[in-house]
Amino acid sequence: MGYRTSPSSRPTAGGARGRGQPWPALLAWAGYVVCLAATGLGMPVWEGTVRPEHVGILLLAPLLLGSGTRSTPVPRPVLVGLALWLAVGTLSSLLFAPDPLRSIYIVALITASLVAFVAVSRSRVDKALLVEVGTWVLAALSTGSLLVLLLAPEYPVGTPWVTAYGDGYGDGATGRIVGLAFEPNIMGGLSSVWVALVVYHRRRLSRAALVATSTIVLAAVLTLTRASWVALAVTLVVALVAARRTRAVLLATGIAVVAGVGALALAVATAPRDAPWLERLVGLLDLSSGTGAFRVATWVQAMQDLAASGSWAIGLGVNTFQQRHVPAPGAAPIEYFSNAWLAQLHDTGMIGTVALLASLVGLWAATRRRLDALAVFATLAITAAFANPLWFAYPWVVLALLEFRPRRPSAGNARIYPMARVSHLERLPRTTAADFLYSRHRADWDERLAASLPDVHRSALPGILVRVSRRNYATIETPEPLALPLTGHLVALSVLVVGLNALLGRTTRLVCYALENLDPVDKLVSRSRLPRWIAIALLRASWAIILLGMRRIAFGTEGALENYRTAFGPLWRRVESRIEVAVFPALPAAAEKLGPRDPRQVCFLGGFQVNKGIRELLAAWPLVEQARPDARLLILGQGPLLPEVLAVAESTASVQLEVDPPRDAIRDRLRSTTCLVLLSRRTATFREQVGLPLVEGLEHGCEVVTTYETGIAQWLVDHGHRVLERTDPESVAGAVLDALAHARTPEQIVAPLPERDSRLAADAWMFAQ
Repeated sequence: MGYRTSPSSRPTAGGARGRGQPWPALLAWAGYVVCLAATGLGMPVWEGTVRPEHVGILLLAPLLLGSGTRSTPVPRPVLVGLALWLAVGTLSSLLFAPDPLRSIYIVALITASLVAFVAVSRSRVDKALLVEVGTWVLAALSTGSLLVLLLAPEYPVGTPWVTAYGDGYGDGATGRIVGLAFEPNIMGGLSSVWVALVVYHRRRLSRAALVATSTIVLAAVLTLTRASWVALAVTLVVALVAARRTRAVLLATGIAVVAGVGALALAVATAPRDAPWLERLVGLLDLSSGTGAFRVATWVQAMQDLAASGSWAIGLGVNTFQQRHVPAPGAAPIEYFSNAWLAQLHDTGMIGTVALLASLVGLWAATRRRLDALAVFATLAITAAFANPLWFAYPWVVLALLEFRPRRPSAGNARIYPMARVSHLERLPRTTAADFLYSRHRADWDERLAASLPDVHRSALPGILVRVSRRNYATIETPEPLALPLTGHLVALSVLVVGLNALLGRTTRLVCYALENLDPVDKLVSRSRLPRWIAIALLRASWAIILLGMRRIAFGTEGALENYRTAFGPLWRRVESRIEVAVFPALPAAAEKLGPRDPRQVCFLGGFQVNKGIRELLAAWPLVEQARPDARLLILGQGPLLPEVLAVAESTASVQLEVDPPRDAIRDRLRSTTCLVLLSRRTATFREQVGLPLVEGLEHGCEVVTTYETGIAQWLVDHGHRVLERTDPESVAGAVLDALAHARTPEQIVAPLPERDSRLAADAWMFAQ
């Protein structure tokens, strides 16, 4: 046996001419291939038939028990999809089949075929070697059929290997090759799909096996099944497109020549003496009369049955079409519904059909050399459109003989920030390595800093989704689920990641850092004027999808955790059962450099917006200045209230304004500041989650004056800072004056802070494997 090896995929044992090959396993495999082909043989048992392939499955044991390296297994999601397909078929059979036991019998046959599928896919004998042996077995069977066809002058009903075709049996009837198969369509399907498998493994098969394939091609042509003809043509096209070597071109050309010669011989042999042979050949492709018309009629009837029942979800039961349509006396029995794909819709409904098709697509996606593998899947799809071979083991065994790519380990991580800010960039060098993907940025963005950092990429949502689909990320940090403007982004991302995990066997995890402490339902109702019950239903439906791929949520405050628990309602049980949750209080580590500071300096840092309290501070400042004439107010930031701030700064000597200062300047100003003020106000759509200015003020040892709207209000109260319930001028001025009068040293203020920035600790936890 002239089997060939390659350095990247060497057989279990031995080299050319079969020396050292695992002969017991190969002999058992040869016997099993005969069983696969002998679908027309069987022993009646109850109302069914036990065929050789059902008993022959025991011959697969040597393939699993050898000493070679086990083949790459079928991806688990594919097996899950096939199990769902069987489960739906079983359920619909029990509920709707006129004879449930007969339908369950078919389910059992399919289950046995899938057992063979799994067994062959895990073979310890090299798959190309199995294809080599199988090719010789099928070539021998095809040769036997061809000899009978050539040597028998007439083709009565009882002739082995050949079945009659024509207006009558006996004299003048044309022989259709059937081999040992159930019918010519099954023989044609087996032969054509095996030819596609040979093309797939062509680089590692011997020349003799490739030559022997020609008999299989000719047998497929002479089954007179139109699907086999089309399938062979598709295999030829794929082989030519995928050809990178002369050998592939020669093989494809050889297939074409054999198919063409066979077609010509068939046309001449089947044409009556008084009719042109071309007209007879065209007649073989006719769907408006004869067998073709009968098939179309049954397909239409099956869909009418399904529409009348309304059971589109799970179908009417496995192989129940002939149970509902008993042929008239003397008519040929309807053995099965002769279109595997419409049969799935009829038998298992939309759910089962989608599960099966998704499994097949996933299986193709997992193969090596997908273009070559496409011929196998296309051939199976075409031949199954005129028969229902999925009962039998041969299509599943052929699929199992394809080579599957080992699951690639997850590579790298990603962070997705639809709205990025400069603090994200500053933190990147100290966080887990990951691609930083953002769509827009805030006004404080530093383009030079972004350009200096690796793996920072700007892209709209479609580009981000494409990048995620192409890269097998291990972990992706997403915006938090309660970020309402980004709900659509999160739903799309979750669906994509969950789908890719299921289809390609990936293990990508979604994680997030959560700070939202405002009721999202109130926020949505305020923005959209929707009834509250509709807002709750919409949000929880979206969150249910978002949580499908979520594996860890790091909360920055206890208030955010409680807000999520309340907002999610019943969904919170899913969080507790499937998602890891931890709280990392949003506190910074102390800055490396503290002071020296100006004991007179008060600082406002943030946006010049109503909800940041800039108006309240400006209203209180005259009272501060009156009680403390040496006090100085430094205002850093920008925003829509800039004209008001500018007017005060120009008219008040103690007020200094710096519009949108660079980050280094902000840090310098904070080091010299004694008291930092941020008087956050709640609105219908806003509540301060933490307040980055507060975090940066604490980091540099500033006394803080703020309100209870921040998520770290209680920590500030517990550690001697001023947290206000009211923001009238007197209350604000009193707090600022108290902070200046009783200021602690920067070292005392930073002493309670954690040694490691809590946001960095949360990052390490989220991305930990």
